[in-house]
Amino acid sequence: MLRAVIWLVCLAPIALVPSRGYAQPISLPPGGADQPVVYELLINGESFLVEGNRVVQLRSEQDPDTEYEVAIRLAPTQQYRMPTLRFTYERPAILERDTEGDHNVVRLVHELGFTMLIHDLGGMIDEEAQEQALDILAESVADSFREMDAREVRMGQSHSRQFGNNTGHGTIIRYRDAEGLGHTCLVYVLAGDNFSATCVIQYLDGDQEDVIPRVRKTLDSFQAVP
Repeated sequence: MLRAVIWLVCLAPIALVPSRGYAQPISLPPGGADQPVVYELLINGESFLVEGNRVVQLRSEQDPDTEYEVAIRLAPTQQYRMPTLRFTYERPAILERDTEGDHNVVRLVHELGFTMLIHDLGGMIDEEAQEQALDILAESVADSFREMDAREVRMGQSHSRQFGNNTGHGTIIRYRDAEGLGHTCLVYVLAGDNFSATCVIQYLDGDQEDVIPRVRKTLDSFQAVP
């Protein structure tokens, strides 16, 4: 008997529904979270229905002496493609696309509580344009915090940093909310071969140790769409 062991990794599409501003994840019906997700798996022209996140044995109808041991699961690292760039991020996280405004903007909301707002600027920009874009964006972000009655809004000095093969010009904005909790906001303008983007990251100061490695991994992954 021939036994073939096959491990498959599936990249799931982003589920979005129309809403005001950013789309929200689709809600499951009552009890829906307990229902298994079923995938169609094609092997050598044969179709099989397989539940996710479990190992199953499949016997070929075309050749009864052939049996496959398979498993299909959602990869912990996902890739998202924008018009001129792509990046990877770690689950568990939700990606929300701006359904009413600029379709080159997505927001990544991670289960840890931090967010990344990514704007595909399209095409390349030089260092001077990066610095100008950073000044405008950072002031706009700081003003938005002040309008929310944030306290002790402080902006750091601009700096340059390498992310993978790309250069990022950025600054740090810190503030306290109404409950006195400290927040950090990282504002970056990234430029690489054939793409440029802005990224605004927000997180609670107490979560920094867990957040920074994940944020860095995503920023390092930015690259132009082939």
